[in-house]
Amino acid sequence: MNSSFLYSRIGEMVTFLVGPPGYSERMDANISKLCKVSPVFNAMLRGPMRESDQFVRIEDTDSRGFACFITWIQDSRLVLRSVPTALSVLYLSHKYMVPEILEPVLQYILCNVNEDTVLQVLQTILLYYRPPGLPSAPSLPPAPSLQACEPSSPSPSPPSPPPPSLPPQQHDLYEKVFAVCLTTFDRSASRILESEEVEDLSRDLLVLLLSRSSLRIQSEIEIARAVERWGSVQARRSGYTRAQVLGDTTYLIRFLTMSAQEFKRGVAGTGLLSTQEEQSLLFCLIRPGAWLPPQLDGIRGVLSTPRRWRDRNRAWFTIKQKNQLQVKPTCRDIGERRFTAVEKVFLCLACIFD
Repeated sequence: MNSSFLYSRIGEMVTFLVGPPGYSERMDANISKLCKVSPVFNAMLRGPMRESDQFVRIEDTDSRGFACFITWIQDSRLVLRSVPTALSVLYLSHKYMVPEILEPVLQYILCNVNEDTVLQVLQTILLYYRPPGLPSAPSLPPAPSLQACEPSSPSPSPPSPPPPSLPPQQHDLYEKVFAVCLTTFDRSASRILESEEVEDLSRDLLVLLLSRSSLRIQSEIEIARAVERWGSVQARRSGYTRAQVLGDTTYLIRFLTMSAQEFKRGVAGTGLLSTQEEQSLLFCLIRPGAWLPPQLDGIRGVLSTPRRWRDRNRAWFTIKQKNQLQVKPTCRDIGERRFTAVEKVFLCLACIFD
């Protein structure tokens, strides 16, 4: 073992080089405090896994997150100034098995997540927390899927392992953060779907978000364009065709909520659907209830369900306002409706004695 590293261990201090090579930063930390809090640090610095070099290199995180993490361990002080830094600390807390820091980090994320960081937060949260009943794309046996790849194409990557089980308190915090993130995404869906971050989402997260009926969008074209971009980027990265990458995810686009003009402008000719599917859906938009191929007819209800975003803070006010407007109809409102002769007599008397 290097004598310099022996000296640093004897002096109860260790030096970390944090960040990628050429851009790393030096950080000193007390070995006793690290080993007391983290069993992983204890194995790295005092056990059989200890480093033999003068420095301990940490290349899988950024320097700001690691500095916050080390400062909390040594001084019990956590200073977070951005959500990305908080996500780095969240990752480090799981990697080095320091659950005590999870609560303040999740509380910070809960209070500071916004439309610019919500996708990054959701992507990270799904590594450690699996929401119950995670939806999947509508299953269509005839549709192209990743399992229908040609023999010459690369085999699909295995599914990611399920997140580890969490203590009840941590589970509740993750659940709250996840719910706030979904509401944030719903409220700003139009803007977020146009961002480049959508192209980097995992398939599971993309399916989860596009399955929601509460997205605040102007048209289903926004969903179609996001799916098209995601499929194109993922196809370039994986070597699959776009149809193989998308699989059944295409059918999360609610085509039957579009107008015929929107369908022609945003879907026709993009390659998201086969020619038969495009023609049958377009005809069904012109004549509702028309014939659809079996694979589309089986999910007609999903394809025709409009998305309705609802602001929970205004729901009570809207209901109260509608009730107030409907308390007593005016004579003008009554005149615009059709009534029988007997009803007209009673309505005239009501207006006279009103």
